[in-house]
Amino acid sequence: MADAATCNNLTHKHVDGKCLGLKQSEVKVATRSLGLRSLIFNAGEDDHDHDNDNQAPLSSGEQLAATTSPTSQAPKQKQSLAPDFATDLVPDDANPPAGREYVFGHSFADLPLPQVVTGFQSLDLGYEHPRAIAFADEITPVSFNLHYNAHSEEKTNPASDTKMYGGAASWLRALPVEQDANVQVGRRSFGAAYGGGWGEKGLSEKNEVKVTFPRIFAKAPKVAVWLCALDFSKAYNWRLKAYASDVSPEGFTLHADTWGGSILYKADVSYIAIAADGQDSLRVGTFGTEDIRPASSWVNSNQGTAKFEKPFTTEKKPRVVAGLSAFEVGCGRGFRVKTGVEGGKEGLSWRLDAAGDSHLYMAKADYVAWDPVRFFALSCIVVIVLFFFLFA
Repeated sequence: MADAATCNNLTHKHVDGKCLGLKQSEVKVATRSLGLRSLIFNAGEDDHDHDNDNQAPLSSGEQLAATTSPTSQAPKQKQSLAPDFATDLVPDDANPPAGREYVFGHSFADLPLPQVVTGFQSLDLGYEHPRAIAFADEITPVSFNLHYNAHSEEKTNPASDTKMYGGAASWLRALPVEQDANVQVGRRSFGAAYGGGWGEKGLSEKNEVKVTFPRIFAKAPKVAVWLCALDFSKAYNWRLKAYASDVSPEGFTLHADTWGGSILYKADVSYIAIAADGQDSLRVGTFGTEDIRPASSWVNSNQGTAKFEKPFTTEKKPRVVAGLSAFEVGCGRGFRVKTGVEGGKEGLSWRLDAAGDSHLYMAKADYVAWDPVRFFALSCIVVIVLFFFLFA
């Protein structure tokens, strides 16, 4: 145990002149929820038989910390924290209870109350009624809970018949907008959860909402979007596409569209807006299966590369976190889709896969990449991955 006077790490807890290191979150276990500090769900072979052999792990997360260049609206002060992320994992369950729920606790040091945004990195659901949600609550300067549940609303739904065999959730944390407006995040909902009524109608094919940033950017920012809740009928293929349009310094239009007869009752979409100026260590972009093939037929193994708008100049590989932004998956079989990324100096390699009897026609993901050398110079926390998410 070191003296606080000799420890300058802002992510450590200091009490009575002593450095206590990084404060860990408390693991909570309840009848239908499990609290973990970091987790990934494992996707399986089919709805009842999961095969995790000979699969490559997704990358885990590290916290970002850096000095950012303020926009015209941001305070002109040195910052000690930029966005961070991790992928939360749990082992798969070949026989999960209906309405399965997880609560994942996270802890940080004494820092300002952050912004936290979540998204799906993978989904592994049964065909009966595909529903899922990832969200954060009980956010404090030092911790938050990340939920990944088998229903589409934040409140518990004991009547949910959805089978969630696995999945993975990405999250990103940023300074409060009042302290640094260079990174702004948020979440919007479209529609409402299925109420159980016969012939209940879903959303229209085209759905949009105007998002106004809490603080105006100097120029139009880069915007990434992640899907973070869904509620589909089982009757037709599952199709959903989230994207941003008409991006300006003041805001943008957020879309959650479906097509081809799909019945979508509800969708939630997270967004991450990053200032275009002064962010040489950050990149935002998208990749998808339509970069390498058409969506007219299903292919369950897809990989490709994407170039950054501007190469990184340091020798170390950039860190990258990605979340799903669109997909089309065949109905009547397992709902499985997952993404994985690995960053390089000039771009990244990516995967968008399904497993077992799933039919993956199309998928897309949005990513945020950053320079680990510049961010590590200030402070960095390695998030421990308890379990690995495996590629089929």
